[in-house]
Amino acid sequence: MVIGGGNLLADIDLNFPTKIAIAIQEAALRQIPVYIYGCGVSRHWSRRGQDLLRSALDLGMVKRVFVRDEPSRLAWNNVFGAGSGLPAQIVRDPGLLAMERYRIACRPATDRRPMIGLNVTSQLALRYHGADVLSRDQMDAW
Repeated sequence: MVIGGGNLLADIDLNFPTKIAIAIQEAALRQIPVYIYGCGVSRHWSRRGQDLLRSALDLGMVKRVFVRDEPSRLAWNNVFGAGSGLPAQIVRDPGLLAMERYRIACRPATDRRPMIGLNVTSQLALRYHGADVLSRDQMDAW
């Protein structure tokens, strides 16, 4: 089993720790080895979130941990790596590999007109994935 992608190793309302722990427990029941691959890792974990993931790691089914950047490697190693004997290694973000796999070429700009990218998201989603809690006025100003 491969658990991967995104900023998956984060403790927000015990959402990911619960889901990941259950997935690892199910893999253990079936004797399926587990690899964590290409994930981002948050530094801030609740005691319960840490306990959930540590208990799942203690099952011995997670064989290797690969994360997407140095801050994630440090966060994993500080929170889980030393105790679990599973130090994290850095790998390229899996999304970057899609260009190579599907032979997507970078296209040069055909003209010099400015381009604007627009992303629409909810304030709740931003709060889930950010360390700072901003007020509605701060979000609107931003």
